[in-house]
Amino acid sequence: MSIPDTTRRIEALARSLGERLARDEAIAALLETIAACYPTLSRSAVFLSEDGRLLAASNDFDRSLIPDATAAGNSGPGIEDIEDRLFLQALGPESDTPGYWAIETQAPLPEPDTLSALTRCVDHLFASHRPDAAEQKQRQRQRIERLERDQALMQSLLAQIDTLILADDEQRMLEVVCTQLVETGLFLGAWVAPADHGTAPIATGGASEVIDRPDPQVQRTIDDGIRRAHALVDAGRRLVIDERIAAPFAALNWFDTPPLAALVPLSRGGRLWAFLVIVAAAESDLDQQVTEVLVHLGELVNRSLEQLDLRDRLDEEQQRNTYLAYHDPLTNLANRRAVDAELPKALARADRHNQMLAVALLDLDDFKPINDRFGHAAGDEMLMTLAARLKGAIRDTDTAARLGGDEFLLILEDIEDDAGLTRVLDRVATTIRRPISLEDGLEVHANGSIGVTRYPLDDSAPEQLIRNADAALYAAKNSKSIRTQDWVIWERETTQRHSDLPEMSETIPAYGPAARMLLERIQPEVSRLSEDFIDRFYAELSRQESIRTVLGHLSAREYDGLKHQQAEHLAFLLAPDLGEEQHANRARQIGHVHALAGVSPSDLVRAITVYMHEFNETFNRAHLNQRHQNRLERVFTERLSMELSHQLAAGQAVDDEFHAALVEIDQRRRNEHNWPDFNEHLLDTLTGLPGITGVAILSPNADGRFVANYAEGDDLFARSNDRADTHPTLDLKRPESAHPVSAAYRQARVVRMDNTLDDPAGAPWATRADAAGIRSTVAVPILDNRDQPIAVICLQGRIPGMFASARLQGFAGQLMALVSQAWRQIRSPAALLYAKGDYDRWRQAFYDGGLEMIFQPVIDVQTGRLTTLEALARLYLPSGEVILPNMFIPWLNDGQVMRLFEIGLDQSLACLRDIEARHGPSLSVAINLPVGVLMDPATPGHVRAALDRHGVSPQRVTLELLEQGDTGFEPRDLARPMQRLGELGINLAMDDLGSGYNNLLRLRSLPFNTVKVDQGMVRAAQHEPGRVLTFIASMIQMAQALELRTVVEGLETPDLIEATALLGGQLGQGYAIARPMRRTELAGWMTRFDFVTNPARPRTALGAMAALWGLRSLGRAHLENSDRHHRLRAAAAWWATENLDRHRHLATGILALLQEFHDCGIPGATFEARLQGFMNTLDQLIRDTAAEESAD
Repeated sequence: MSIPDTTRRIEALARSLGERLARDEAIAALLETIAACYPTLSRSAVFLSEDGRLLAASNDFDRSLIPDATAAGNSGPGIEDIEDRLFLQALGPESDTPGYWAIETQAPLPEPDTLSALTRCVDHLFASHRPDAAEQKQRQRQRIERLERDQALMQSLLAQIDTLILADDEQRMLEVVCTQLVETGLFLGAWVAPADHGTAPIATGGASEVIDRPDPQVQRTIDDGIRRAHALVDAGRRLVIDERIAAPFAALNWFDTPPLAALVPLSRGGRLWAFLVIVAAAESDLDQQVTEVLVHLGELVNRSLEQLDLRDRLDEEQQRNTYLAYHDPLTNLANRRAVDAELPKALARADRHNQMLAVALLDLDDFKPINDRFGHAAGDEMLMTLAARLKGAIRDTDTAARLGGDEFLLILEDIEDDAGLTRVLDRVATTIRRPISLEDGLEVHANGSIGVTRYPLDDSAPEQLIRNADAALYAAKNSKSIRTQDWVIWERETTQRHSDLPEMSETIPAYGPAARMLLERIQPEVSRLSEDFIDRFYAELSRQESIRTVLGHLSAREYDGLKHQQAEHLAFLLAPDLGEEQHANRARQIGHVHALAGVSPSDLVRAITVYMHEFNETFNRAHLNQRHQNRLERVFTERLSMELSHQLAAGQAVDDEFHAALVEIDQRRRNEHNWPDFNEHLLDTLTGLPGITGVAILSPNADGRFVANYAEGDDLFARSNDRADTHPTLDLKRPESAHPVSAAYRQARVVRMDNTLDDPAGAPWATRADAAGIRSTVAVPILDNRDQPIAVICLQGRIPGMFASARLQGFAGQLMALVSQAWRQIRSPAALLYAKGDYDRWRQAFYDGGLEMIFQPVIDVQTGRLTTLEALARLYLPSGEVILPNMFIPWLNDGQVMRLFEIGLDQSLACLRDIEARHGPSLSVAINLPVGVLMDPATPGHVRAALDRHGVSPQRVTLELLEQGDTGFEPRDLARPMQRLGELGINLAMDDLGSGYNNLLRLRSLPFNTVKVDQGMVRAAQHEPGRVLTFIASMIQMAQALELRTVVEGLETPDLIEATALLGGQLGQGYAIARPMRRTELAGWMTRFDFVTNPARPRTALGAMAALWGLRSLGRAHLENSDRHHRLRAAAAWWATENLDRHRHLATGILALLQEFHDCGIPGATFEARLQGFMNTLDQLIRDTAAEESAD
């Protein structure tokens, strides 16, 4: 590089240093730069002539050459005393010489013109002493403090994520959140306050007298603050700042400033539930960045609360399932299944304690006429009242059960003798005879017949005991016209006495020869009556909203098919030859389907009850004799009881399988470190679940079409089929963009399709879905650590509406949380996209010369000058397909990664030499440096050899440290290897600044020269312009405070280039500048490139907003004497002038505000408030424009 070029660069550096640093600091930095460029000037210093005070010196300068007049015994140096040892250049006005630039004369000095130019640079800084130099230092310190504070807050947030996602205890989760916030040291207190009142906190962060035991005045203050916040949140606020609610913490504050509170709303069930209250020591501790983090934390807590509530509902449903399996749904008494389980236990207790036990079977006399006369509702009410009375007539240790219809069973334990049994039976009979008042004021009377058997006098098995009691019941019913009591106790002679009665026993087992004989008699009636029965059954069921919703998921064809199946099932239930095991198997299958379709246990009970009522109503018309009708009801009731029991058990089994799958995925998430392996196990787990016909993990390719990269089972998006209409897409102009996969990716939420045949979103795949038996779909996005989708899990179901049920909605939400968390831990992007066979082909291409570096230009966004080429690896297959590095690199071993780096470095340096031959040595190159390569001790040697081989100076090479996932290395592990590379003279860059706490930590700890701002956040500018501008500006300011060069990535539109330049950014790259290109295309691009962006004349709303943001961020106090503010005001005025026609009201408002400022007629607070108002308007304008473009 020629001397004039070097001098010009030093002049530019001097101007920059003068703008950013205090005088002495700026001079010190300049002297070091001069020393590096001109070895003969490597020992120099600047001192004041009045007292000899040294302002700054290069590292090698002999400070003893300038005696300090402030030291004891010194009266100040004389110029004549040091002129023979130092070459002095006067600094300051010619009429006065307040200081000198002193140069040790050790070798010939540069030529006079160069020395004069350098002296002017030093003099420029010497004269730049401004009254606010100390304030600039203070601002730098504040920036560092703010950086450290934000780091601590981010660390606290990241530490909570796992707790929030997988929390199983609400109280613990909330206490962890509050405690973590307080333990950052940033806040005076944190607690969760109920939204309806502020006292009695739900959770607190550590012990606090102020929160836990407030005095009455503090209590009123907190209550008032909560009420105010409630009203503001109802009006749409995402976060409320309140000074009064924080006032009680003033005594705890370590600053003189008043504390300030932020109230983050927490919601449950769609309603405001509580506030997360955080008290900061000062207003500056709750700047925009901190409040955005707190809002995000509130969203995480809300999501966790939703998951906890869902789990509670599912637990309650599970308990309800278990309860209903053993209880009669109408009366809540035990059912036949419970009797079968409890009676053997009761007999065992009787044997163990040598006690008598009685089994009583009770049947109402003439219940049917009451039921027929007043209706089923009145009959049900009567049965419920009677059940409650029976329960009250016996002891808690006894059991009351309803077997079906009007038949009840009692297990009476610990009977002393026959007299004691008589007292109990008399009490029961009296209970039955008491009048029963119905809802409409009617009073009905009933009598009952009771058959009793005693154990161990009757030492039969449990089932025989019930039959013996039934025989006694039959005897009681036959003798009711002449009996003196309502019960008959079974004796062996009872059977003999009534053996002449051919139809003694009313009890017929639900399965077996007796049931077959009975059911054969009614078979001619079944087909004739079933159609009427089915219509009545579904008409009654549809009155229940939850069941109506389930039925609404069916197409017309499917609904007709369901009714046909129901008719077949009625015939099945009434089949004479039906066996118990055969029925159990069929009931479990149906229960399985019902559970997947979203039929809840209470809905199932309702359906069985309706089934029973409609059966009775239908077969009343069959004109069977009363005896056959009663027997038929008993058999049918017993079979329906069996049906309900097995269906409930099957539903519980379905719940258990989905729950077990989540547990397995969670365990795999915690232990797996390889993303492809995790995916393989994930698909195995999901495809093994009930009702799932296929699972695919999809991500969009370069054309926006979703490709099923991992798939098992039925796959509607087969990779072998390249037709566009077979893939969901992000292209909103195509009908395939409506598929749940596309919607889930765009919206970052779970999206389902309840019927693939009827839903327009499924139309392109309806024929194939029908053929494959796919009836419903749910798409579950996998989210990165910024909650941005990276892929979608698509589950296909064979039941319509399958994913609409509460249980599977909860499952999908937890699946999203678990797999997203796994992704964040493993963070291997490429492994998401392709299967192992693809990597074998790629590896072959890697060794066959398919690896090629392409280059993306990096420009100075202030001037448009090309400064750097970033080298990016691509793998070119023989077929012409191009493979991105994040796809193939994760499959390379350490040796192959080193080979990739060496090939990439060689190609990049060769490209740099080619360009140098045409355009001169004006560019540098940036190459990615994997952590594994950095840690290899041989890397510095490889780099040195490559530089020598190509004749490229190390200052023109930047290595960008890449880090994906948990490498296992702490910053202290990386420091020494980075130092070794830095000693070569190359530059080191950190990628993705702002993407997480680890990056901020490494920025402080490691010797970087350059930082690259994370593009993930930058790209969201059209949807969150205010947040993105704050992010970009904060990252730029942070880097400048640490004297690092900044590159803003992701500049994909001209407005982002404008905004970056106006926010003070130096360098940028992105598609709006140039896409990555092959080496052969670079020369043409350099010739054609025309930088049309002018930061002084912004053309976009985002550029104007950035100008206003810059004005507001520096504050009113600094405006008068700042060149930067003059430039920002001029830029804002230019945009407003150019947009008077399109946005007249907004533009005239901005121009009026700038004129008022110029005339000094506006207070600082008012100026900043109005700036914020215009920024809000521009923010909405940008969002609206983006929404309109998406709609088009």
